[in-house]
Amino acid sequence: MSTRSDGNMRFGTRQVSRRSLLKLVGIGVSAVAVAPLVAACAPPPSPTAAPAPPPKPAAVAPTTAPAPAPTQPAPTAAPKPAGAINVKYLTWLLAEKGRDENIRTVIKQYHDAQTKYQIEEVVFPFSEFDTKIFTQAAAGKIDGDAMNWQPSTGVRLMVAGHFAPMDPVIDKLGIRAKLEPGIANFFLRDGKYWALPTLGAPWGVMFNKELFQQAGLTRPAEAPEEYLEYARKLTKKPNQFGHACRTTLAERFGFFIDLSDWVVGLEGTWVDGKKIMVNSEKTLKAVNYYKQLYDEAIPQGATGSDYRRMNAEGKIAQVIEPAVFVATLKRANLEHYEKKLGGAAVPFKPKHRKLVGPTFAGVVDKSTQKDGAYDFWNFFHKPDIWSAMAQRAGDLFEPWKGAINQEYIKTLQWAPGFLAGEGVLLDSLYGDYILNANEIQQITLTHVSAVLTAGKKPEEALAAAQKELEEAAKGWQTVTK
Repeated sequence: MSTRSDGNMRFGTRQVSRRSLLKLVGIGVSAVAVAPLVAACAPPPSPTAAPAPPPKPAAVAPTTAPAPAPTQPAPTAAPKPAGAINVKYLTWLLAEKGRDENIRTVIKQYHDAQTKYQIEEVVFPFSEFDTKIFTQAAAGKIDGDAMNWQPSTGVRLMVAGHFAPMDPVIDKLGIRAKLEPGIANFFLRDGKYWALPTLGAPWGVMFNKELFQQAGLTRPAEAPEEYLEYARKLTKKPNQFGHACRTTLAERFGFFIDLSDWVVGLEGTWVDGKKIMVNSEKTLKAVNYYKQLYDEAIPQGATGSDYRRMNAEGKIAQVIEPAVFVATLKRANLEHYEKKLGGAAVPFKPKHRKLVGPTFAGVVDKSTQKDGAYDFWNFFHKPDIWSAMAQRAGDLFEPWKGAINQEYIKTLQWAPGFLAGEGVLLDSLYGDYILNANEIQQITLTHVSAVLTAGKKPEEALAAAQKELEEAAKGWQTVTK
């Protein structure tokens, strides 16, 4: 596989053998599955190096929160027109309650709008999806036309040449200049986009306006030091806390995401290409902030479920969360949602860099119905169709700038802050070692845990993590080889 350096992950066009693909995707050999970003908002899977199928997802939906159950009956598929061409749509989204009905509404609209193509649903539960697709890929062909995938899944299949470019869709929609580089560019290679972000969740700050008012705070924090100052001022243990986050290895993936909020915000990364950056100045600064929050402002030992319940009870003053958990709070305490909930950008001005957890859409390269797949995705992402789908679901994610109806956003007083700033994929923080994300998480957090709970100095802990990771990386496979 040829290599190149253009600021993105490198890949080439050399054919990948079945054995190489098996190594790449982790079937039958040592590999790990990278759990999708938003799934980590609930208790995460903890895969080991053993070649097991992806674990069953946690209670929270693997991509975005389930859409609220519609009040109307679920749509039925339009009758297949005589002579219509089948287009196979591979996804797990149609196995998710709420999300399934919403997307089937779009499929029905597509069938009503034209008679040339008929969508054939090929649905695997999320817990089985990667294994099914990787097995097909290793056999030489993915049996589908249009397809969804998570970033860590897609990059493995992309480097093996299983996707067709999505540029025809992007150009027909006229959105090339509106794509957010930190998200869409994860699949930008050789000047082509091999995927289009389609669903997901941006991160922002949920804050309690009542607690802010009681503390004399008139606006949300905009910078890290200010956020830390607010957190201290808003903490009144044991019943009120100025921040909440995960800090235990039992919730490793969630812990890693919550810490990565600060690494991303401070414009750092865990790995840059093949260079381990765990003990960089920016990462050290992030761990120092995390340590201070741990010592002074959070409910120590609380799980994600614990502190989200506490948030709904009015005990958490501010927390960095994905937008999907606004719906969780709304269901738990409608009065809090209507009267107390505030929303803001993450406290890292001027860029307000934040994590974003997207699902991508694309076309299978060996599809026999590429034209049909492109036609479906063109319709799916038409501004009126896509925006209406997002609004029905209660989603707050923009695959490109201006994708969501602005009048809808005005009805969500907490929303603008979540849409502000630059989005960054967690998967991009692993550099060329994305296949070893779990090892990076485990080694890094083991040493950070010693900072939080054993009094180890951050610089010493991160230096030890850096050394351990550099040694481990000598045996890691990268996407560049």
